[in-house]
Formats: sequence, C-alpha cells, structure tokens
Amino acid sequence: MADHAGHTRRNAIKLEQVAARLPTSFVVVRNGKGGEIIWQMNHHDPAIGDDAERMAGIFIVNDPEGLLVHNFIDWFNALDTGRRDAVTMEFLR
Repeated sequence: MADHAGHTRRNAIKLEQVAARLPTSFVVVRNGKGGEIIWQMNHHDPAIGDDAERMAGIFIVNDPEGLLVHNFIDWFNALDTGRRDAVTMEFLR
C-alpha cells in the first residue's frame, strides 16, 4: 500500500494511531460505493507484556454494495487527526 501511495497520489492512504479502547485494526479498500474490509481483532495478553496484544481473529469482508464500508469510513473519520503526511516505507519501519 505504501509503495502504491508513492506512485499514485490520487489515492488516500493514511494510518492513524489512537488510544486503545477496542484492540482492533482495519483496512478499507474502497471501490465505488463499496469495497473490501480487512478487519483484525486482538486481545490483551499480559503474559507476554503489560501492553501486549495478540491477534484473536481476522475477517475479510467483501462489501460491493457498501452496506458496511461506510460505517468503517465514518469510524475512521471520527478518529482522524487530520494529519496529511504521506505513508512511506520509512514511516512503517
């Protein structure tokens, strides 16, 4: 995704980090009104560290009609800090 963003400036790719209330992460790939959601659920695992998390499950949702995608976009927008920095491979390291 970061490589794609570097070559295609018209596609917005953002990463945000927020205080964890629900240990989850998601990626939305929009395609018209709908798209795909890659949604990872985690759980806290104090056995491996105080703030450690372990993946509990992952869902891949194909939503061509946009029945769920708009909820994830709204969720992201509610948490968005407004930072407009491009995602680069250096940022991900």
